[in-house]
Formats: sequence, structure tokens, C-alpha cells
Amino acid sequence: MKTRLTLRLADNNTTRAVGRVQRWFADHIVQNVPEEMSVCEYECGEPDCHIAKWALCEKRLQQPENVLIRYD
Repeated sequence: MKTRLTLRLADNNTTRAVGRVQRWFADHIVQNVPEEMSVCEYECGEPDCHIAKWALCEKRLQQPENVLIRYD
């Protein structure tokens, strides 16, 4: 007698539930970093800058003009 083994990785309900969890994480946990803030987010060691320090930040000011935010 032969036994047939069928593997079901996920049904539609499981797939939808996983998709909902992924969307929730994307919407609530993971955020896109605007290009003009990428130097602050990825290259700077300061966790939070005062606005006066941010306005004069050399790393931020060395960015190309098209991604630079000016504080006036």
C-alpha cells in the first residue's frame, strides 16, 4: 500500500493573515527616511539635534543642493 504525502505550505487564509501582519509592520514600524534626512539618520551619531545645531551641521550642509533642506 502506498501512502501519499501532500505538503500544504499555506492556505489562502494563512497567506492573507501573513500579508496583513506584514502591512501592519510596514505601516507602523518601518518608515521611509526622506532623502534630505538620510545623512542625519544613517551617518550621524547624534540621536537628536537641537534645531540650532542641525541648521549649522557640516555633514548635512555638505549634501548636494537638490536634497538639502534649508532652515531660515
